[in-house]
Parts: sequence; C-alpha cells; structure tokens
Amino acid sequence: MLVHTTIRHDIDNCPGFDPELRARAIEAYSKLDEVAEKFGVTIRALYNAAPDHVEYAVLEAPDNMTLAFFFGEALPYKVDYETRVVADRAMLEELFAQTG
Repeated sequence: MLVHTTIRHDIDNCPGFDPELRARAIEAYSKLDEVAEKFGVTIRALYNAAPDHVEYAVLEAPDNMTLAFFFGEALPYKVDYETRVVADRAMLEELFAQTG
C-alpha cells in the first residue's frame, strides 16, 4: 500500500534543540534504509518542514501495523503520525483503464 504520512514531534522532543537527541537522530537517519528494508518498507520521499516540527513521507508498506513498528524503530524520539493511503499517477491511470 502506498501512504502519505505526516510525522510530528513537539518542541520538547525536537532534535533541533537537544544536542543528545540530535546525535541519536543523525545515527538513526544513517540507518533508515536498513530499518526500512527490515520491515519491507520502501521510502519514496521524505521531507522535513522545519521549524514546524513536522516531516512528510511517501512510503510503500504492507500494512499500518508494519508502519507502526517501522516508525518505532526508525525514529529515536517521540512522534505522532497520521497516515493516509494514496495513489500515484500510475496507479490512477491503471484504475481508470480498468474501469473504462
């Protein structure tokens, strides 16, 4: 399933303001592809919208539970996230072709 995920953290859990947390975040991001592979997640895009304490991701994952475990291991700070199933242009074109 293809998903768009909005990932938020508050100022108290922000790597930008906490040097110890920043070091953990740098290490975690260096292993992000490895963790994604472990859970069968493909990272299509990942954007940071600082200073709003939010990131946006487009991911492929088997299901929502897999995403929960992926985020739990991938991010070394507390986050809230909201996931929406989405379709890319190729998916829409295929759907339109099938439905005439």
